[in-house]
Amino acid sequence: MAGRKTASSKAKKKSQTPNKTRKRSESLSEENSSAAEQTLSSQDDPDFVASTSGLDETTTDGSDKDVDVSRVSEKFESPVKVKSSFHERPKDCEKNEPLPHSLNLPKNLALLVIIAALVFYASKYFSECQTHVEISNTELFKLKLKSIEDEIALQDKRLWKIVRVSLVKHHNSQNNNQPAVLMLAADENAYPTAQCLANKLAAVYSSNCSSSIKVSGLDVKNLQASEAKFLLDDQLTKQFKSGSCSAVVDRFDLIPAAATPLFYQFCENDNAPFKNVAIILVVQVDNGDWSQSAHDLSNLPPRLWDEIVDKYLSHSLMSRDPEVMTSDMIAGLMSRITPSVAWVKKIDNLNC
Repeated sequence: MAGRKTASSKAKKKSQTPNKTRKRSESLSEENSSAAEQTLSSQDDPDFVASTSGLDETTTDGSDKDVDVSRVSEKFESPVKVKSSFHERPKDCEKNEPLPHSLNLPKNLALLVIIAALVFYASKYFSECQTHVEISNTELFKLKLKSIEDEIALQDKRLWKIVRVSLVKHHNSQNNNQPAVLMLAADENAYPTAQCLANKLAAVYSSNCSSSIKVSGLDVKNLQASEAKFLLDDQLTKQFKSGSCSAVVDRFDLIPAAATPLFYQFCENDNAPFKNVAIILVVQVDNGDWSQSAHDLSNLPPRLWDEIVDKYLSHSLMSRDPEVMTSDMIAGLMSRITPSVAWVKKIDNLNC
């Protein structure tokens, strides 16, 4: 009897177990159906699609695993929170707060760099423009000298070299330390050519000033030395002060000997009263007892130019006034008036 009850009790329990399993399965089916409906109804929501994209990757691995509804619910609710936290700007951010002062420093520094660069290139540009003008003036002066060289042809090349060295650099500077001194010498036949050349050179040199000065030993040769000296000094000083920048001293060899030291003063190196001027002395050299050996003065070689002129003027000055024109006086004068000596040959058909 007891054995029958035990068997009946076990059979009853076995019959209840399938019923519970069935109810649990139905409950899960209903929950899955409810979750599926909720999922389908929210597929149109882009936030939901974005939030469940990661879920598909984690739950779908090729096997038939059940989906945890609670995880789906959490994934569904989280986008709403993220959306609200992302799109809603804090009230403090709506105010246009100024940038800190430290953030403006790079901008100010960049502006200063740009301004400095502009100033540098502007100064460089104007400096180049000024250099270009100076070069143009130099070339213009050289072209004018070349024109004179073509006009007064058949001269030795050394003559034009001496002219350029004496005048070009001095002409293009406004802050010279001493005047430009040039002596042109010739014999009696070629003297008109030397005179013409001197006038043309003085005119070209004075293109940047008012005019050139012309004085002649012919005008003062019969005067007393003191009178000749005063007249020449007054004329040269007034003209230089009025703006002239070149002077031609014609027939220097005829000026009274005791008056010639005046040109020691005008041709002095650092102590000359007028430094931005050119003084062109023209000398006629005649044959005489001053030369122990005869020379062909019509075609004198360049190596003898300085020697012949020095001997001739020294003899002429001392012989005309030996009391005043001592050897020391003459040596000092010659050192100032003969730094550059050029010998001129005769040409015909001068345009002067």
